[in-house]
Amino acid sequence: MDYFNQNGVKWWRHKFESLESKVNEPTGNTTSSQVACINHLFALRHDPKAVLSMIRQIDERFDDVVVLENDTTDTRDYISFEVISKGQLLNEREHKRGAHCTSIDAVILGVRGKENVVIIIEWKFTENGNQSNQFSVERELRYKDLINNSKVLRCDCHSIYYVGTFYQLMRQTLWARQVIANKATEDIRADDYVHLLVVPAQNSSFRDKSYKCANDHKLEKAWNGQLLGEAKNKFCIVSPEKFLAGLNRKEYGKLLKYLEHRYW
Repeated sequence: MDYFNQNGVKWWRHKFESLESKVNEPTGNTTSSQVACINHLFALRHDPKAVLSMIRQIDERFDDVVVLENDTTDTRDYISFEVISKGQLLNEREHKRGAHCTSIDAVILGVRGKENVVIIIEWKFTENGNQSNQFSVERELRYKDLINNSKVLRCDCHSIYYVGTFYQLMRQTLWARQVIANKATEDIRADDYVHLLVVPAQNSSFRDKSYKCANDHKLEKAWNGQLLGEAKNKFCIVSPEKFLAGLNRKEYGKLLKYLEHRYW
């Protein structure tokens, strides 16, 4: 609660919950992906060895992690939550952490050789991978040039970028590319990125859904099909259990036991 308040982060509220309260507090909905992300990662954010063990599950070449400087001085650590860019890089109407703009669920800055690599994490829990249309003329005007100039997103099939989950993945990819391109002025100074989607293995309705807009491919193959060149190797889907598999069980046994019962 203190972390969210000190950093001006908005908690997600379920559409059926009262939006009138001015108190910034977590949802009471037990299926919240935002809360699931916090419950998995927040207790680890002070421990560079634990954070490094997680990102090495994705790429063994990582050899260090860096304190993130986008949070307030009192709350800076190795994981940051609901992260936005310092500058308004995506032409979005609002620029507030956790609300009405591209806000990354969790971010880690890893060191791989001589490069700083920003790991952007999208966390899902019980979502079903809906294919609802997110298109509007305003959104097309906002993102069209960014997509065309990204050098990592295909430019011949813009319509897929406004469908359900792909709309999120498109904006997150653009966010990473823009943060890297503007590293001289951004708080997060990165040379490359990894795009990580954390979804429980048991959520087959999300992970195994076939997308008509992507030749009936499942999500991982469908999204990789929109990426160009080396970007194809930057996106992957992982379960929470695998992501945290490298944790020291003697040190984090209590946390792992809780997560196993609550989520896994």
